[in-house]
Amino acid sequence: MQEKTTAFEYGFSIQGKRRNNVGEDVVGLFKAPADMATPTPAGTPVDIDATADGYVKVTADGEKPEYLLFSTVDDALTDIEMYEGIIMRDETRPDEPVSIVPFKKGAIIRTGLLADGYTPSAGDEVYIAGGKFDATDPLGGSGVVIAEVKQVIDGKARMVLK
Repeated sequence: MQEKTTAFEYGFSIQGKRRNNVGEDVVGLFKAPADMATPTPAGTPVDIDATADGYVKVTADGEKPEYLLFSTVDDALTDIEMYEGIIMRDETRPDEPVSIVPFKKGAIIRTGLLADGYTPSAGDEVYIAGGKFDATDPLGGSGVVIAEVKQVIDGKARMVLK
């Protein structure tokens, strides 16, 4: 099984308790849009789309996201993969319900969802650019810093969300 692009390491209620195996932070009320680029990996910053009822959209450049994708969106999945592997692979297709988690101040993620050409370093302030994490403000000074890189492990940035 392929490793997820983003690991939700601290500050998220992912694993449920007692009779429920899904944590309180995993929200499955919204769909991925039919035109969402695929594959769109877990960890992609998203917002609730106010213009398309019941859907999410990728967060605009320089903005602070409301949520992060917990599922990967991929249109290459077959029906049998969906039937047999949805729990293990945690993937969904466009125009179907997708799992998201709230973007939480102080939470920690480790991600390889980095902008092309960006090599993270400890202390980097991070912005959203093109649906990925980048140290360059895409708005040239008016973008919102959404995280700080604390550590780099095998090319992935461990960051604290702001």
